[in-house]
Parts: sequence; C-alpha cells; structure tokens
Amino acid sequence: MRHKFVLVGAVALLGSTLDAAEMNRFRLQVGASMSGTDEYTIVRTADGFVVAGNSRRTAGGQTIEMKVVATGSPRSRKVPFTPGAVLLDNLVTAHFQLLLDQIGGKPPTEPMTFLVPQALVAVPGKVALEGEEAGTLDGKPVRVKKYSIELPGVLELVWAEAEANLLMRVEVPLQKVEMVREGFALAPKASARPAGPAAPLSFTERDLKFPSGSLSFPATLCLPAGAKGKVPVVVLVHGSGAHDRDETIGPNKPFRDLARGLAAEGIATLRYEKRTHAFLAQINPSTLTLDDETIDDAVAALAFARTLPEADPGKVFILGHSQGATFSPVIAERGKARGAILMAAMERPVDQTIQEQIAFQGKRAGKPDEEIAKQVDGLKKTFARVRSGEAPDQEMVFLANALYWRSFLSHDTLAELRRLQAPVLLLQGGKDVQVLKVDYDLARQALAGKAPEMAEAHWFPDLNHLFFPVEGDPTGAEYGREANIPAEVIRTIGAWVRKQGGAR
Repeated sequence: MRHKFVLVGAVALLGSTLDAAEMNRFRLQVGASMSGTDEYTIVRTADGFVVAGNSRRTAGGQTIEMKVVATGSPRSRKVPFTPGAVLLDNLVTAHFQLLLDQIGGKPPTEPMTFLVPQALVAVPGKVALEGEEAGTLDGKPVRVKKYSIELPGVLELVWAEAEANLLMRVEVPLQKVEMVREGFALAPKASARPAGPAAPLSFTERDLKFPSGSLSFPATLCLPAGAKGKVPVVVLVHGSGAHDRDETIGPNKPFRDLARGLAAEGIATLRYEKRTHAFLAQINPSTLTLDDETIDDAVAALAFARTLPEADPGKVFILGHSQGATFSPVIAERGKARGAILMAAMERPVDQTIQEQIAFQGKRAGKPDEEIAKQVDGLKKTFARVRSGEAPDQEMVFLANALYWRSFLSHDTLAELRRLQAPVLLLQGGKDVQVLKVDYDLARQALAGKAPEMAEAHWFPDLNHLFFPVEGDPTGAEYGREANIPAEVIRTIGAWVRKQGGAR
C-alpha cells in the first residue's frame, strides 16, 4: 500500500528537525499471522509537511470472508488471504480506479488475485498494458493508456489518462458492458476492427428474406465481386444460442469473416438471423424443439439458396458451426445439400458435454471442488429424468424445456454422419475447450468407411472454438478480443468446395 498526505499547519508539532527526506524503515510482526515491513519519509514544504509511506505485509493462515445479500438472503464464502487482492465488480467503476491506483501504471508480471463478489470466488487474473491511444475529454485532446484484465472466461478492457492514471473507460466485450466517463471519447480509429481475411472489394452483399414456416427470415447474400455465371453457395448455420446472421460474439463476427473470405475464393454464402434471435417474442420457450430452433430453418435456407439467380442449384452446401455442425448431416440429408462442412461438431451426448463445460468453467472460476461436483451431479440427475420421460415436456431444464432436450438426444449424430451420402469436410481447433478432440476423433471414425473423395478432415492446433488463433492456454477470455478467422481456414474450405463442385 502507498499513502501520501499533506499536513497543513503541522510545523508547531514537528518542529524543524525533519527538513531532510530521511527514509525510516521498520520490521513488522503480528504474532505468527502477519509479517512485513513499513517505511516512510516526511518532507517539509512551504505549506507544511508531506508524508509518504509504503507498507508490505504477508499474512499466514488468514482468510477473507465475502458476503453478498440478495433478495434478503445472505451468502458468504471464505477464501485464502492473498496480499494485494483486488475487489472487482464489473459494474462498479471505483473498483477499476482502485486497481489503477494499485498498479501505478506498471502492471505486475505475475497474476493478481481478484475477489469477484458476484460469484463469491477469488480468481487469478493478469493485467497487461496494451499501449496508448488518443481521445478527448470535454473536447480537449488527451492520451490514455489501455490495459487488459484477463480473468477466467472474461476479458475486461480499461482506459486511463496516461499521466494521472484517472479512469476514463471500461469495456467488458462478452457481457456488452461499457462505462465511460462523462465528456470522454476515444478517437474513432481506436475501436476499428482489424482487417479481415478477404481482400478489399472482393465481395458484394445484399439483404433479403426467405420463408420458413409462417416466418420470413432476414438474411444476407454475400457474392464474389464481378462473378460471371452461376456460383456455388454455402449456407451458414449457427451454434447454440440466440445468434444474429454474423454469429456475433463480443466484438467478433465469425460468420461475416467466413462469408467475405469465401467470396474472395469465388464462393457465395447465405447467412441469416436465427429464429431465437429474430423472433424471440413469438416463440413459446416451453414448446420449442430442436427442429423448430435449428433444423427446419436451415433446410428452408438451403431450398431458398437454390432459387437465387446467382446460384448454381447443384452446388449448394451447408456449413455448420458447433451445434450447427453437429446437425449438419441431418440438415444436408433433408435439404439435399451438395456437401456438408462441419466446424467444431459435438459428437457425444449433449448432457455429457454440458457437464464437462460446467466443471471446466467452475475450476476456471476458482469454485471449490465440492461445489462443482454438486452442480454436475445435479445436472446428471436432471438429465436422467429427461431421458426417462419423468420430466414433463414443459419443465425447464438448463435454459430449455425437457421436450427440447429429448428432441436433441433423439438424434444419433454419428449414425447420421455415417449415413450421409454427400461429401463431408470436418474442421477442428486444437485449443477448443467446448468441443474436444474426442469429438473430432469420433467424427473421423464415423467417416472412415467413406471413400477418400467423400471425407476430408483438418486439425488446426492453435485455433479455439471460434476458429480464432490463441496464444497460450485458452480460457474463454480470448473471445472478447477482436480477431478474425485465419486465411488458412478460408482457403481450406474454398479448395474443398471447388473440388466438390461437379454435378452431383
């Protein structure tokens, strides 16, 4: 801790014996529980005296108790005491200013401990200086330092005035949190996305709509610029969640990357708003099934793509990501696709994958093992009720109704993959913490009986679930950093589509 005080009118008390800035050092010991050092200087000025001090303390065997009261029900948890621990609530700006004061413009090289009151956990995190940017405060130019805080699964970005270290802006991209000091604005270039994989002017786009059931789905057709004649079309199918047509996650738009990158390869794409994104108010969550949410609309998109005047109707492909990849074989079969591209396809039972993800996220967030085990065991028991039929169709289970999960579990995804008569391209990232290598291996085994020209697989060791590059171990926090799908992935897909472009 560093303390600085101005003591006005203290001359009569201290006299004139401390004109020199002499450092005074002490060793500190409190029984067996705390030790450290304390030092200070006292400097005489025209206004009085300036006292500056530094305290360094190490505690042994002590704990920090966090308490949260919500709707009248208090919860608490004790965590081991760590010197320099920082309290950090994403919606409290004072916490970020205290962090800035503590690091003093020089982020520590070692991980810090962050006390997270929302989850009642103490987690390790890294603070890094990302560089300096330009901005304005009340219309006047100001230089700001940009810091990143990486916590398990969360990236937080902080801007502070470069000289005084005064907090200016906080952003938590994945949570869509933004807090900005009144009168402050970043220069426009500071928020520009990095260049994508597509060459400039390599594509044209137009918005349109297609029918699925009683609804009309907003979509974007992305075409190669200057294309002559009819071109192959790839329909993009989202992962789990209420996604827009770009599959936007934080500052990233992987489907937009794919669309514009494939246009540079001479291939058109159709991407559309997912039903749970565009028509959420019209959906009854207690009766929604997997066919309603994903499969039927993707089949309708394939049928619509074949009617486009720019499309070669014999060269319409399906590309699914995550959940969309898992069900791309059945979508391709029902929709008569020329081929299926699977990016991070889950091939094991969904409840097993959910349990693994919950355990991973819990460990990453610093939750006690017994709490994680209790949560996982609860999920196992709940899904056992779903499988047995004991849970009523409309009972909500892990953000969806029991009928939805039964429709999900009714699919034998590996059997559907083996049965598919169309060619398959399988893609997987080696740093994916949501869909694992075991899923990739199972899919490869299912494809092993097909002719070589009917099945192709590619492993990208440094890419995560979104097919973005990751340095070091993935935690999920990297989803909050601006990134693009690498050109290598785009080229792999483009080459495969061209190879499969002959008549079916």
